[in-house]
Amino acid sequence: MEHVFTRYEKVWGPRRRQSFVRCQPDVCQSWLAAPVFSYLHVALALQSKGTEKAGEENTEVGLHGILLAYLGCYVCSNFAQAGGTDLDSGARDREILAPSRVGEYRRGRVFFNRCLLALSFSVSLITASAAQLVSAPQPQTGTIVGTVIDVNNNPVPGAVVRLEGPLPADSATVVTSDRGFFELDHLRPQAPYHVTISAQGFADWNSPEVFLRPGQYLELTGARLKISQAVTTVHATASSEQIATEQVDVELQQRVFGFIPNFFVTYDRQPVPLTPKLKFKIALRASTDPVTFAGAAAVAGMDQAADKFDWPQGAKGYFQRFGASYTNMATDIVIGGAILPSLLHQDPRYFYQGTGTTKSRVIHAITYPFVTRGDNGRRQPNYSNIGGVLAAGAIANAYYPTSNRGAGLVLNSALIDLGAGMANGLLQEFVLHGLTHSSRDRSQTSGN
Repeated sequence: MEHVFTRYEKVWGPRRRQSFVRCQPDVCQSWLAAPVFSYLHVALALQSKGTEKAGEENTEVGLHGILLAYLGCYVCSNFAQAGGTDLDSGARDREILAPSRVGEYRRGRVFFNRCLLALSFSVSLITASAAQLVSAPQPQTGTIVGTVIDVNNNPVPGAVVRLEGPLPADSATVVTSDRGFFELDHLRPQAPYHVTISAQGFADWNSPEVFLRPGQYLELTGARLKISQAVTTVHATASSEQIATEQVDVELQQRVFGFIPNFFVTYDRQPVPLTPKLKFKIALRASTDPVTFAGAAAVAGMDQAADKFDWPQGAKGYFQRFGASYTNMATDIVIGGAILPSLLHQDPRYFYQGTGTTKSRVIHAITYPFVTRGDNGRRQPNYSNIGGVLAAGAIANAYYPTSNRGAGLVLNSALIDLGAGMANGLLQEFVLHGLTHSSRDRSQTSGN
């Protein structure tokens, strides 16, 4: 610092150099004491808070205090040097000063003391601020541990343990070890947690709400997984043949007044096409039903009473008429209700409409002998029924008296059968449905 003293001597004179040299120790002491004083105050403030770790904020406060202390000392020392004031006390200072400079000296001493007071006050403020900025100690985190087992007390490795808390940051997921152990650490205390455990082949396990105390090490018990119940859903789809068989079984129980067979009509809203086997089944049951024999006997009695056909009167003529009448019915039923429908893929049944206007229902009923439904579900000419009545009339030429045979017998028989079919359609649509017991039961079942 010799060059500083030399320059100082040139400006202020030799006597001022001595004063400058004597003031340097005081200035240096101020520069060294300020940071120590500031750091001690900050350390005492931190200790008064009882914090073991000051953290980054506390370190910044101490550094700021040291910088401010250095700044205060820098200002004071510069003032002392620039003002030429001797900061040392004693008579020797007064000796080297001119009498006119004594007042200036005293004013400099007063100003310097005030600067030191301001510096001490600023350090105190820094200390108080540091004490207020000291962060409160963070509560210790908690830990949840447990072992996942099954109903046989065997550990469940690879189970997924999910932790759910009030905040997204509180959520966590871990996987159990080979021994079924898991650990969830660094958990905030006094927060509600839920633990869900899931594993393949087991039903999920959910814990009750868990609250942790600061630093608590909680062992979660009861994490016992049960085997999940296997729910198997079987979608059974019956074949069309099975459905048709069920419908035919119902139709074979349909009887007007409980005893007159009404097999060739379906009241089902979604009828299924019949197989050839089912068509022959209905025809066989209808042709062999006792009521069919009774009907043939009644027709034979009326023909004999009217002396119709060239058979004699008496028992012989009656049985001849009975045989012809039953043969007509049987051939019509078998040919028109089973053979031709199987060959032509048509449905021999009457399809009950039941809804719509009366006109539409009448048209539907009277066109039944001429229009039917194919096995493909489409409406088409009833070739089976027309062919059946014509075939039955043609076969009748083989057993009727020779005088009654011919085309007239065939046409007469066909017209009678077709007219009877139209009347049967009207009866089925407007009358017999309410008199057929199984049909009413079937309709109620379908409605429910």
